[in-house]
Amino acid sequence: MNKRFFFLTAWLFLLASPAICPAVYQGGYAVVIEGPTTVDLNSTEQFVARAYDPQGNPVSEVTFTRTFSSLGLTTVNRQMTVYAPDGTKHVLNGSLDVAVQNPEAAGGDTEAAPPPEGVFFTDPAKSSSGVTNATVDVIRSAKSEILIAAYTIESQDVVDALVEAANRLGAGNVKVVIEEKYFSDPDNQAVLDALTAAGVQIVSDGTRSGSLMHNKFVVVDDKTVLTGSTNFTTTQLTSDANNTVIFRDPDMAAAYATEFNEMFSGNFDGGKQDNTQHEFTVEMGGGGGLNINTASAQELAGLPGIGSSMAQKIVSFRETNGPFQSVQDLDRVPGIGSSTVAKVSPYVTTEGGEARQVQVEVYFTPSDQTKDQLIKAIDGARQSIDFSIFTFTDPDVADALQAAKERGVQVRGVFDAWQANGAASQFDDLQSAGLEVKKDGFSALNHSKYLVADGSVVVTGSYNWTGAANGENDENLLIIRDAQIASQYLANFSSAFAAGK
Repeated sequence: MNKRFFFLTAWLFLLASPAICPAVYQGGYAVVIEGPTTVDLNSTEQFVARAYDPQGNPVSEVTFTRTFSSLGLTTVNRQMTVYAPDGTKHVLNGSLDVAVQNPEAAGGDTEAAPPPEGVFFTDPAKSSSGVTNATVDVIRSAKSEILIAAYTIESQDVVDALVEAANRLGAGNVKVVIEEKYFSDPDNQAVLDALTAAGVQIVSDGTRSGSLMHNKFVVVDDKTVLTGSTNFTTTQLTSDANNTVIFRDPDMAAAYATEFNEMFSGNFDGGKQDNTQHEFTVEMGGGGGLNINTASAQELAGLPGIGSSMAQKIVSFRETNGPFQSVQDLDRVPGIGSSTVAKVSPYVTTEGGEARQVQVEVYFTPSDQTKDQLIKAIDGARQSIDFSIFTFTDPDVADALQAAKERGVQVRGVFDAWQANGAASQFDDLQSAGLEVKKDGFSALNHSKYLVADGSVVVTGSYNWTGAANGENDENLLIIRDAQIASQYLANFSSAFAAGK
């Protein structure tokens, strides 16, 4: 396929402070995007965005990828922020028109692959993860509707996926609820304008003293739910420690949709009711495909774009680093790029054998007595509790952990180092009580909020262990009873605990 490259210049807009008001036009600066302008449907392509000063000197550069899931002409956008010599902040927007065509070998079925399921973690040590791909894949799998409750949205990958989805699904079929402090932030205006222009409907929680719309969840087509600790920003999806979990279950999706619709209609925090189902039995696994954690090099070599040499690299990587936690983790293998991962994803899995039943409970704040459910999970532990937390100030939760230690449960924890130094943090009290707690060793944030009890029960979600999270904010919390999922969280915890200080 012939691919030609060209540069498209986008002029600079200076985002003024709220006191000065709208954007001020400033000629001379530009963002230039280089990449293919004709691509195949469902291909993942690489682009380079460069920011130039008025003298034509490059001042910043970023390489990024886009997956194209809709036929026709589409626009690749990229926002970049640079600073002039006088310290003035400039937010630049570049764009490139790309024609998406059917590959010659296409058999007529152009539907996107089904959304992923399972658990995904960021890797702060490498500033990378499968979370970005999993999030984008869930959005791009939509055939009818997307509902998103987002503390904030900034990631260009997520924005582009939402714009593509809105164009594909039609106006009004992509809806967003967002925290007011980010909705009214001028630095986010370009993102919000792009979403609105594509037909995305956006509602904020308004100015509410002391409360936050702190959820991070996505509901797609009344059957898929994505949630966890990860905000939809570049740093949260890569360098900060986070976790995301994806379930495909219509009953669970209905509960999250009910919560979303309450907020979308203007009912936040204390205005909501406890009106959702809380307990679910979710079927996971058993979806078929080649298991990349057990397949031989010969079997792997037959996959699209792999071959014998790359297959051996996959096996060697697996033997050195342990099993893949997700299909998207294949991009950690040297030499495998995101475009190759996209090609093989429909044909592979990380799990084999029969489908299993996973018991999941879901609670929303402040209506569902969420803290009681967290403490109940702690009180139920008999052997071990391992947790990773961003903000932990609630003394009731701390008391429950101390009580667990006193009855013989091994309790270990990793706190975000910055939050642990706060005056209300429970870090010092727990350490003084003899619990094995550490401050994280990451250069960025330890933003996860999860607990594993007895190696079989996981508590996770957007919910920090604070009074505000329980009594004021809009949050969600999951309790997952599944040893396989718990083992993935324990592996993540072990790495964080080993790096802790």
